[in-house]
Amino acid sequence: EMLGADTNNIVMFCEDNNGYLRTLGEYGEKEDYNYGLYYHFDYVGGPKTSMWINTMPLQRTWDNMTTAYEYGVDDAWIVNVGDLKPMELPLTYFLDLAYDFETYGSSNPNSVDEYTKNWVKQQFAAADLSEEEVQEIADILTGYTDMNGATKPESLNAETHNVVNYNEVQRHLAEALRLEELADKYLAKFENTELYDAYYELVYYPAAATANLNQLWMYMALNQKYAKNGSVLANVYGKLVEEAMDIDRALTAEYNTL
Repeated sequence: EMLGADTNNIVMFCEDNNGYLRTLGEYGEKEDYNYGLYYHFDYVGGPKTSMWINTMPLQRTWDNMTTAYEYGVDDAWIVNVGDLKPMELPLTYFLDLAYDFETYGSSNPNSVDEYTKNWVKQQFAAADLSEEEVQEIADILTGYTDMNGATKPESLNAETHNVVNYNEVQRHLAEALRLEELADKYLAKFENTELYDAYYELVYYPAAATANLNQLWMYMALNQKYAKNGSVLANVYGKLVEEAMDIDRALTAEYNTL
């Protein structure tokens, strides 16, 4: 009785700390309770911490938050965002989805790509970007969040991607290199402009650092594979691991001086 809808109490559900719902009330019983959801973009604890940069694809947020809404979980949405600085995109999306569910929610199931492009236009309005340029910067944002959404950076290791089956390392390495190249393209475009810092922080660093970290672990996997086989190719990939570590330090140093 104390938890009835006529009180100020709210029953709070929680997802699994990775953006996936794990418990909801019975569908259609909303009239009996006030329901809310506690969500995570940043997480500290077991079995794995995630507190470096954004790892949440907006599609996952849309899917889970719209499901929650349809189950009547709409009295309070709380998101643990950790530090604000690397989480501008997912946080803005979460707040917009909550504030204007009619526009971004269940009635608009494929709106994430358009939302991301509009967000890029808003952040870089002074650049007067073409539609192709907007799309490519949006692709950078989507690319790195998809990569982190598949395996959070803190969970990567030399066994994450298989070096034998299905050309897995080669395919993922090609995607990481493509993402890095695309991010570099717009870093050059914004160099010596007033938008350089914004691009570096909002787009370039998370994308380039994500791509580089994935490369580091895949080079490590190839290094171990060839070392086990007694091949001198192990030395080539060992050198690439060292270079990736140097790149990571350089990216972070620049990020922290802007």
